[in-house]
Amino acid sequence: MAYVEWLRVRNTLKVLGIVLGALFALALVMRLATLRMQYDSLAWVTMLQKNAGSHVTQTWLPDGTQRIVIDNPKDKVHVVMLNRGYRGIDVTVTDRSATHHYARKVDNTGVFGVIRMTQHRLPGGGVVMHVRTNGSVEFSDFLVFGGLLALIVASILGSAFAKENDGHLELAFTKPISRVALGLQTMAVDVAGILLAIAAGAVLLIATQALFMVPRISFGTETPAVVALVILSPIAWYAMLVAATASLQRGYGAVVGFAWPVALGIVGGAAIRSHNALLILVRDVARVVGYIDPISYMHPTIAVTRVAGTATVYMTSLWQSTALVVLIILYAAAALWQWRRVEA
Repeated sequence: MAYVEWLRVRNTLKVLGIVLGALFALALVMRLATLRMQYDSLAWVTMLQKNAGSHVTQTWLPDGTQRIVIDNPKDKVHVVMLNRGYRGIDVTVTDRSATHHYARKVDNTGVFGVIRMTQHRLPGGGVVMHVRTNGSVEFSDFLVFGGLLALIVASILGSAFAKENDGHLELAFTKPISRVALGLQTMAVDVAGILLAIAAGAVLLIATQALFMVPRISFGTETPAVVALVILSPIAWYAMLVAATASLQRGYGAVVGFAWPVALGIVGGAAIRSHNALLILVRDVARVVGYIDPISYMHPTIAVTRVAGTATVYMTSLWQSTALVVLIILYAAAALWQWRRVEA
């Protein structure tokens, strides 16, 4: 059975590899189509430089950075651009023109992948905008995408025991190995496939970013928490699906299919904010049931680790990781117990 499961995992990862390869090819086409993107994105700077009322100063810093200063008293615009090549570009725009369309907006900060933008209003009118490209990206952000892929792979592999029940159980039970050992081998093979899916997703994102600019990967206080979350959550989800389908010989696909809306419904129910008595009851029930739903452990951990202090991060991580490990053990034990009782 373990060899058969290796074949299932291989076929699943093969399909995943084809999909990821297609996505990377699409990103490559986009990159080839936007080779002049950096130049074009600075076209407005070039136009401002050519403006008759602009005073332009261009210097080269000791580290090779190109520094361009553009001052246009007529339009009340002052621009300082630091072009570091593959290391990114920093642009600071001071616009004291109250008629400019973004001068009426409030202070804000936006992060779009490797691009970070901040905007602040000036007391006398106008705004200061700062744009930086090729900023650092948390390692955990790459892993989260891999974790989502792993959940899909876990769903595909989550009916491993049920598939053996469907016409193959006689062969499985004639193998010279105990049912528990055979079941453990099967789950170990599937877990290996889940871990490979996580790695494949992370590698795809890093490689895709490398097409456009050199990746700058950073590690923060929340990285260990998210790493544990991304690894344990798909495994717990897989163990739950195996336990739910271990004794079935037919209809296990419906169980796996309905598991997603049910799990997401529990997460949504636990997030209800209302003073209605019925909705409060639904919320309380969903929060209790959420303790056995692996999906429920995903969003809260990410939310807390992004805003909490270091101590809270590690305490939350410890609680979430421990709960997921307990779920994995309980669901795996339930799956093996059921499978042992299934008769050929």
